[in-house]
Amino acid sequence: MELFVPKDSESILFKKVFAHSVFKQSLLYYQKVKKETSFTLYAPQLLKSKIKQTIEDDKDLAKLNINLHNDTGMPKTAKPINLVHDVYGASWEITSNTDLTQLRKELKTGILKNCQTPVARNINKRISIPISHVFANGGISPNSVTFFALLLSVAGALLLLSKDGFFFAFALFQLNSILDGTDGEIAKFNFAFSDFGKKFDVYGDYFTSFCIIVFTNIAFYIFYDSYWVHFISILSISLLVSIGLIWIAAILLKLTPDNFAEVESLCQQRLKSPKSMGDRINKVFLAICQRDFYIFFLFLFSLFKWGTAIHVFILLVCFAWLMLTIFTLRILIQLKKK
Repeated sequence: MELFVPKDSESILFKKVFAHSVFKQSLLYYQKVKKETSFTLYAPQLLKSKIKQTIEDDKDLAKLNINLHNDTGMPKTAKPINLVHDVYGASWEITSNTDLTQLRKELKTGILKNCQTPVARNINKRISIPISHVFANGGISPNSVTFFALLLSVAGALLLLSKDGFFFAFALFQLNSILDGTDGEIAKFNFAFSDFGKKFDVYGDYFTSFCIIVFTNIAFYIFYDSYWVHFISILSISLLVSIGLIWIAAILLKLTPDNFAEVESLCQQRLKSPKSMGDRINKVFLAICQRDFYIFFLFLFSLFKWGTAIHVFILLVCFAWLMLTIFTLRILIQLKKK
């Protein structure tokens, strides 16, 4: 990989872009996303010693094979190293502090634009993005945030087993929902994407949803001596078990992609432009099943101590999941036939 250091770029080259300098961000992009490990770097003579020292002092850069040359006679195919990229193919030329400010604004705009629910766009992201800025600047890894969010889910699940702990439990789940956006935002800000991180985040979401559904229904079953309360709890758990059995069967029949995130993506893409009444109904179910949406409303219900609303709403979420599971399975079967 051939890169060059633009002349008069010293003032910005070693400026931080969130956790890393412009110089390091560019190299990390080519290493992590483009899988490049060997670089030929052309630089002005006056900057060579500083660049060499920067590489030697940084443990990540020291692992790379970087050959440093004078910029005289460099090939026209060489790319400037003051370009900061993201995994979606977009790039920004960083030449001033104004460019850094604009970069942050564009990343924030992109995050808000991709929100799937008003709750995420108008509430969760308004809190998570400033937190992500601080964490990204501090070099905190996305996976550590995901792990902390999982601990909140475990604490919330345990609080549900206390009759007076519903509000605090759902407050922790709401905080988990906010941090669920934070880990992805840090990854975008620091260009710190990894396959493990993506899977960790997805399965962490499933774990949190499992905690909410199972432990809430167990709590209602234990604390309320009512036939209808017990019936709703058993029905919700039964729907959840049915969904699990359907996916186990789909995996055994080799109908599913390797990553469950791809399964969700298939469903969401189909429902962006519903073509039938069934698709329109499933689009409503999809909105209900968005984690930030249903967790926020469960938090509100717990705030006003609307226990019945919590119980019935969770049943609705489970039913919506079942309908979406059947819908997605039909899509996978159609793809299999092709």
